[in-house]
Amino acid sequence: MRVCVLLAAGAAFMLGTPVSATGSEPVSGAQESGLSSPIVYRGQLSYLDIPVTTSADYRFRLYDLMEDGERVGREIALEEVSLEGGAFEAVLDFGAMADGAWIEVDVRSPSGDGAYTTLRPRQRVGKGLSGVAVSDWDDLAPTEGARRASGLVAAPTVENSGSSDQPEREIVRGAPNGGGTSGTSGHDQGASGGARGAGWVMSGSTVFYTGGNVGIGTAAPNAPLHVVGSGARALRVLNTPSSGSGWGIFAEANGNNSRALFARANRTIGQNYGVFGQSMSNRGTGVFGQANATAGITFGVTGVSRAGSGTGVRGLATNPGGSNIGVYGETSSPNGQAAMFRGVPNGGDNPQALDVLIHNGIYFSSATFADGWVRSDWDLEFATDLTPTNSAAWYRFWTNGNPGVGTEQFRIADGDEASVLADGSFVTNGIDYAEAFSVSDQGIEAGDVVSMVRGDWDNIRVASRGYDDMLLGVVSTRPGFVAGLSFDQEEAASAQLTGERDAARAAGQSDRARALTVQMRELAERQHRPIALAGRVPVKVDASYGAIRAGDRLTSSETPGHAMVQTRPGPSLGIALEDFEVGLGVITLLVQPGWTGLSDQQYDELEARNAELEGRLLLLEKLILGDAP
Repeated sequence: MRVCVLLAAGAAFMLGTPVSATGSEPVSGAQESGLSSPIVYRGQLSYLDIPVTTSADYRFRLYDLMEDGERVGREIALEEVSLEGGAFEAVLDFGAMADGAWIEVDVRSPSGDGAYTTLRPRQRVGKGLSGVAVSDWDDLAPTEGARRASGLVAAPTVENSGSSDQPEREIVRGAPNGGGTSGTSGHDQGASGGARGAGWVMSGSTVFYTGGNVGIGTAAPNAPLHVVGSGARALRVLNTPSSGSGWGIFAEANGNNSRALFARANRTIGQNYGVFGQSMSNRGTGVFGQANATAGITFGVTGVSRAGSGTGVRGLATNPGGSNIGVYGETSSPNGQAAMFRGVPNGGDNPQALDVLIHNGIYFSSATFADGWVRSDWDLEFATDLTPTNSAAWYRFWTNGNPGVGTEQFRIADGDEASVLADGSFVTNGIDYAEAFSVSDQGIEAGDVVSMVRGDWDNIRVASRGYDDMLLGVVSTRPGFVAGLSFDQEEAASAQLTGERDAARAAGQSDRARALTVQMRELAERQHRPIALAGRVPVKVDASYGAIRAGDRLTSSETPGHAMVQTRPGPSLGIALEDFEVGLGVITLLVQPGWTGLSDQQYDELEARNAELEGRLLLLEKLILGDAP
């Protein structure tokens, strides 16, 4: 009779050439029985359920009890046992033994390295008996993780060749505890009968697979590693070094049109992401894309999402301190783009090349010129020339081709008082050109006729005298351009608000800085009024000094803030463009400020009147002298 013992739960192995073994004599007092039968021993050694291919040492002993007891027969030692796919076979002869003894096994791998590990529990050797002993240990190879060995004693079945009462051998067919299935292949099979160990090879600390595709969560893998999950994460990769350079995932592709990493969000609704990059470091990068080609058109990062509310690429850097980057793009090609946004029509109108909500900004840098920002706290902000010593950081806008080839249409030069140049007209809905003047009277409003304050030429007052020699103009209602009401006036409006705003900017408190800037702007506008110097403007008029006809010149009147028709030389506001005959009202004035004399008709009328008066004066003199006829 031959009893087969397997050293691996759930395993069946190809029969190999038996390994002969010699054993030591039993210790003093060891029992022996009249039964002498060799045991065919088949074993399996695995690491992370992958067969071990290095050699191993084994020791085998029989006992009369499951625990403690006395040893039966000799101890057998096998050294430098070769493993084929983790499996081996040996014929063990303990000498005379009783039916129903208990076998104990020690194992270590690689051969001669480390201490032996004893499998627990002992297993019964005898007909109709089966069980499994399992042990994990990691002292043999600490850097590789725990290795696993198990011992199985299965109920033998008899295969006959010839008569039914004369068996030739007994072969293990399986174990009722799921420890193994029948078979004579060299593969580790699962409970369903499918092969699990085919193609796995272990060489030292390296494990690799050459048998085809591997599926996790799928029975039909269509890639070397195919992972399907239904939870929050289908695949999680963790790289733990706390310093130096490392990758959670490192992907390479060598094809001309290949992709090193392709991520796709298949849902057509909801907020899903093709690639979601997140960095927790105070100088980390959520997504880093790099195109290293030195020629051609290359892209650091290309993200595509076909969902209605999807995102092709989203970078999120959540550390509240330090310098962190949500998305970083870099290209080394002279024709490359670190980041490119392009709106392509796809069955709809007005594709958005860049439709983005910017909270903390887009940072851009140039190896030749200054670094800069595109930032939006409440409004869209552009910042450049972060290094004050650089005087070549312009904002330039081109059409009809790339910079240097197309047409430069707009430029903001460098400097504290930067000039603005444009290759065309500024077109606005305003109808006059104005200049800001200070006011002491907050009641001054659009359409009022105003005069300068003698000795305070930047200040204005409501005009209240006819033909006022300090007449300045009319407060604009809708200016197309206002001079003298920019940043300097904002900062001069309140030194306290300006100091608080600058401190908030320095502290990175963008919301507070913007709120203070709004207050400064409102205060500056209350302290100033735009005075129309050219163009058309609505003006308040009083017709009680005479009816106004289109073409008449207007000047200040005794009615505060109102103009009247000009009937004699003096300061003039401009030319009336509308008729107005009775009372108070508003008409449109063509602004032409300055000193005005009489018109040709008025001059002729005045000369005729003077001639008449001169004739009457001459007649009066003759009457007095008695020379009258």
